[in-house]
Amino acid sequence: MPQSKEAHKEYMRNKRKGSQEGSQTEGSQDEGSQYPENIKPLLCALGDPVKRAKLKRICESLSTRDLLKEVRFGCYGVTMHTVSELLEAF
Repeated sequence: MPQSKEAHKEYMRNKRKGSQEGSQTEGSQDEGSQYPENIKPLLCALGDPVKRAKLKRICESLSTRDLLKEVRFGCYGVTMHTVSELLEAF
């Protein structure tokens, strides 16, 4: 069934508007997370018993050298001082 030019333009406008709204709602799922991206690997490491033990040993070694506040977990992550506090808290 042929459409008029006006009906076709309105259809295409609604289609583009719907695809833009869809892309915004897909991204909003990550925005609802209460933790920033750079802390998620730390939370996974704290939950894993093997990685948790390794983190404890690393923090102990850094604390003997007084470097806990100088070394970070990841490129832009939290300092190992914060990691040691989290290990004690959980």
